[in-house]
Amino acid sequence: MDIKGAVLAVHVVLSTRRIQYAVGGRYAIEVLYSTGPDGPEYDTPLNTLTVFVDCEKEYVVNALINSNQPFGLTSVMGLVYDPDVEYISADPIYIEVLQSQRDPYYFPWISWAPKLRRPINSILDIYVLHPKVFVIIMARLWNFTPRESDAMRYLADVRLLLRWLAQESLEIDFACYRGTPKPNLLRTFGSLYALHDDVRELLRNTMKPADLVLARDFDLYF
Repeated sequence: MDIKGAVLAVHVVLSTRRIQYAVGGRYAIEVLYSTGPDGPEYDTPLNTLTVFVDCEKEYVVNALINSNQPFGLTSVMGLVYDPDVEYISADPIYIEVLQSQRDPYYFPWISWAPKLRRPINSILDIYVLHPKVFVIIMARLWNFTPRESDAMRYLADVRLLLRWLAQESLEIDFACYRGTPKPNLLRTFGSLYALHDDVRELLRNTMKPADLVLARDFDLYF
Protein backbone atom coordinates (compact mmCIF):
# COMPACT_ATOMS: atom_id res chain seq x y z
CA MET A 1 0.00 0.00 0.00
CA ASP A 2 1.29 3.48 -0.91
CA ILE A 3 1.45 5.61 2.22
CA LYS A 4 2.36 8.65 0.12
CA GLY A 5 -1.06 8.41 -1.48
CA ALA A 6 -2.63 8.53 1.97
CA VAL A 7 -0.58 11.59 2.93
CA LEU A 8 -1.58 13.36 -0.27
CA ALA A 9 -5.27 12.56 0.26
CA VAL A 10 -5.20 13.78 3.87
CA HIS A 11 -3.48 17.00 2.82
CA VAL A 12 -6.01 17.68 0.05
CA VAL A 13 -9.05 17.12 2.28
CA LEU A 14 -7.80 19.03 5.33
CA SER A 15 -6.43 21.92 3.29
CA THR A 16 -9.75 22.25 1.47
CA ARG A 17 -11.53 22.39 4.84
CA ARG A 18 -8.88 24.80 6.18
CA ILE A 19 -8.07 22.43 9.00
CA GLN A 20 -4.58 23.02 10.33
CA TYR A 21 -2.65 19.80 10.73
CA ALA A 22 0.82 18.35 11.13
CA VAL A 23 2.05 14.88 10.23
CA GLY A 24 3.78 12.94 13.00
CA GLY A 25 4.67 9.34 13.75
CA ARG A 26 7.30 7.18 12.05
CA TYR A 27 6.40 8.37 8.55
CA ALA A 28 7.23 11.96 9.54
CA ILE A 29 10.59 10.80 10.90
CA GLU A 30 11.30 8.99 7.63
CA VAL A 31 10.47 12.20 5.76
CA LEU A 32 12.94 14.13 7.92
CA TYR A 33 15.72 11.64 7.24
CA SER A 34 14.94 11.14 3.56
CA THR A 35 17.54 12.49 1.13
CA GLY A 36 15.31 12.22 -1.93
CA PRO A 37 13.33 15.12 -3.38
CA ASP A 38 9.95 13.50 -2.78
CA GLY A 39 10.17 12.04 0.70
CA PRO A 40 10.54 8.35 1.55
CA GLU A 41 9.77 5.87 -1.20
CA TYR A 42 8.66 3.06 1.11
CA ASP A 43 5.85 2.39 3.56
CA THR A 44 6.33 2.62 7.30
CA PRO A 45 6.61 -0.76 9.06
CA LEU A 46 3.24 -0.30 10.71
CA ASN A 47 1.44 1.17 7.67
CA THR A 48 0.26 4.00 9.91
CA LEU A 49 -0.08 7.70 9.17
CA THR A 50 -0.35 9.90 12.28
CA VAL A 51 -2.02 13.30 11.91
CA PHE A 52 -2.24 15.91 14.69
CA VAL A 53 -5.10 18.43 14.72
CA ASP A 54 -6.58 21.03 17.08
CA CYS A 55 -10.25 20.46 16.25
CA GLU A 56 -12.47 17.56 17.31
CA LYS A 57 -11.19 14.21 16.10
CA GLU A 58 -14.69 13.18 15.00
CA TYR A 59 -14.95 16.27 12.77
CA VAL A 60 -11.72 15.35 10.99
CA VAL A 61 -12.72 11.70 10.60
CA ASN A 62 -16.07 12.71 9.11
CA ALA A 63 -14.39 15.19 6.76
CA LEU A 64 -12.11 12.45 5.44
CA ILE A 65 -14.86 9.85 5.09
CA ASN A 66 -17.25 12.26 3.35
CA SER A 67 -14.63 13.42 0.85
CA ASN A 68 -14.09 11.97 -2.61
CA GLN A 69 -10.89 10.34 -1.38
CA PRO A 70 -10.75 6.58 -0.58
CA PHE A 71 -11.14 6.70 3.20
CA GLY A 72 -13.29 4.26 5.12
CA LEU A 73 -14.08 2.94 8.59
CA THR A 74 -13.43 -0.63 9.68
CA SER A 75 -14.56 -2.36 12.84
CA VAL A 76 -11.02 -3.51 13.66
CA MET A 77 -8.69 -0.72 12.53
CA GLY A 78 -10.97 2.30 12.51
CA LEU A 79 -10.18 4.95 9.89
CA VAL A 80 -8.19 3.66 6.92
CA TYR A 81 -7.04 4.82 3.52
CA ASP A 82 -7.41 2.26 0.75
CA PRO A 83 -7.96 2.79 -2.99
CA ASP A 84 -9.99 -0.44 -2.78
CA VAL A 85 -11.96 0.86 0.17
CA GLU A 86 -15.20 -0.72 -1.04
CA TYR A 87 -13.96 -4.02 0.27
CA ILE A 88 -10.77 -3.05 2.21
CA SER A 89 -7.58 -4.81 1.20
CA ALA A 90 -5.36 -6.85 3.51
CA ASP A 91 -2.97 -3.97 4.18
CA PRO A 92 -4.69 -0.57 4.17
CA ILE A 93 -3.04 2.51 5.65
CA TYR A 94 -4.34 3.17 9.16
CA ILE A 95 -5.01 6.88 9.73
CA GLU A 96 -4.35 7.83 13.36
CA VAL A 97 -5.95 11.21 14.15
CA LEU A 98 -4.70 12.71 17.42
CA GLN A 99 -6.29 15.79 18.94
CA SER A 100 -4.36 18.40 20.89
CA GLN A 101 -5.04 18.90 24.59
CA ARG A 102 -6.80 15.56 25.01
CA ASP A 103 -6.18 13.49 28.14
CA PRO A 104 -3.85 11.74 28.96
CA TYR A 105 -1.13 13.01 26.60
CA TYR A 106 -2.14 16.67 26.27
CA PHE A 107 -0.42 17.17 22.93
CA PRO A 108 0.47 20.79 22.09
CA TRP A 109 -1.75 23.17 20.17
CA ILE A 110 -0.92 22.29 16.58
CA SER A 111 -1.84 25.75 15.30
CA TRP A 112 0.99 27.15 17.45
CA ALA A 113 3.50 24.33 17.02
CA PRO A 114 6.41 24.92 14.59
CA LYS A 115 6.34 22.81 11.45
CA LEU A 116 8.59 21.97 8.54
CA ARG A 117 7.47 21.85 4.93
CA ARG A 118 8.53 18.67 3.18
CA PRO A 119 7.83 17.58 -0.42
CA ILE A 120 5.42 14.70 -0.99
CA ASN A 121 5.71 14.95 -4.77
CA SER A 122 7.23 17.32 -7.31
CA ILE A 123 4.68 20.08 -6.67
CA LEU A 124 3.19 19.59 -3.20
CA ASP A 125 4.56 19.99 0.32
CA ILE A 126 3.14 18.58 3.54
CA TYR A 127 3.52 19.88 7.08
CA VAL A 128 5.63 17.82 9.48
CA LEU A 129 5.91 18.65 13.17
CA HIS A 130 9.27 20.28 13.86
CA PRO A 131 11.54 17.83 15.73
CA LYS A 132 12.18 20.37 18.50
CA VAL A 133 8.53 19.83 19.53
CA PHE A 134 7.92 16.47 17.86
CA VAL A 135 10.46 14.81 20.17
CA ILE A 136 8.51 16.01 23.23
CA ILE A 137 5.36 14.33 21.91
CA MET A 138 7.15 11.05 21.32
CA ALA A 139 8.73 11.21 24.77
CA ARG A 140 5.31 11.67 26.36
CA LEU A 141 3.93 8.74 24.37
CA TRP A 142 6.86 6.66 25.62
CA ASN A 143 6.18 7.81 29.18
CA PHE A 144 2.44 7.13 29.21
CA THR A 145 1.91 4.05 27.07
CA PRO A 146 0.99 0.93 29.09
CA ARG A 147 2.41 -1.50 26.51
CA GLU A 148 6.12 -2.32 26.59
CA SER A 149 6.24 -2.98 22.85
CA ASP A 150 4.82 0.48 22.15
CA ALA A 151 7.22 2.07 24.64
CA MET A 152 10.19 0.52 22.83
CA ARG A 153 8.92 1.82 19.49
CA TYR A 154 8.38 5.34 20.86
CA LEU A 155 11.82 5.29 22.47
CA ALA A 156 13.37 4.39 19.11
CA ASP A 157 11.58 7.38 17.59
CA VAL A 158 12.84 9.65 20.38
CA ARG A 159 16.40 8.55 19.61
CA LEU A 160 15.98 9.30 15.89
CA LEU A 161 14.54 12.76 16.56
CA LEU A 162 17.26 13.62 19.06
CA ARG A 163 19.91 12.58 16.55
CA TRP A 164 18.27 14.76 13.91
CA LEU A 165 18.34 17.74 16.29
CA ALA A 166 21.96 17.07 17.18
CA GLN A 167 22.93 16.86 13.50
CA GLU A 168 21.21 20.19 12.85
CA SER A 169 22.68 21.77 16.03
CA LEU A 170 19.17 22.52 17.33
CA GLU A 171 17.66 22.26 20.82
CA ILE A 172 14.39 20.99 22.23
CA ASP A 173 12.01 23.94 22.59
CA PHE A 174 9.62 23.46 25.49
CA ALA A 175 8.19 26.96 24.99
CA CYS A 176 6.65 25.82 21.68
CA TYR A 177 4.75 22.99 23.37
CA ARG A 178 1.78 25.17 24.25
CA GLY A 179 -0.88 23.96 26.63
CA THR A 180 1.12 21.83 29.08
CA PRO A 181 3.11 23.23 32.04
CA LYS A 182 6.83 23.00 31.42
CA PRO A 183 7.58 21.09 34.67
CA ASN A 184 5.32 18.27 33.43
CA LEU A 185 7.40 18.03 30.27
CA LEU A 186 10.72 18.20 32.11
CA ARG A 187 9.69 15.32 34.37
CA THR A 188 9.36 13.09 31.30
CA PHE A 189 12.86 14.00 30.11
CA GLY A 190 14.20 13.45 33.59
CA SER A 191 12.95 9.87 33.35
CA LEU A 192 14.60 9.45 29.95
CA TYR A 193 17.84 10.85 31.31
CA ALA A 194 17.83 8.49 34.28
CA LEU A 195 16.92 5.29 32.44
CA HIS A 196 18.85 5.28 29.17
CA ASP A 197 22.57 6.00 28.90
CA ASP A 198 22.61 6.60 25.14
CA VAL A 199 19.66 8.99 25.36
CA ARG A 200 21.42 10.81 28.20
CA GLU A 201 24.26 11.80 25.89
CA LEU A 202 21.83 12.91 23.18
CA LEU A 203 19.95 15.05 25.70
CA ARG A 204 23.19 16.75 26.73
CA ASN A 205 23.57 17.82 23.10
CA THR A 206 19.97 18.88 22.47
CA MET A 207 18.69 20.50 25.68
CA LYS A 208 19.41 23.96 26.98
CA PRO A 209 21.78 23.63 29.97
CA ALA A 210 19.23 25.07 32.40
CA ASP A 211 16.50 22.72 31.14
CA LEU A 212 18.83 19.74 31.41
CA VAL A 213 19.65 20.56 35.04
CA LEU A 214 15.96 20.92 35.92
CA ALA A 215 15.06 17.65 34.20
CA ARG A 216 17.99 15.72 35.67
CA ASP A 217 17.41 16.97 39.23
CA PHE A 218 13.64 17.33 38.95
CA ASP A 219 12.84 16.24 42.51
CA LEU A 220 15.18 18.89 43.92
CA TYR A 221 13.49 21.76 42.11
CA PHE A 222 9.80 20.84 42.00
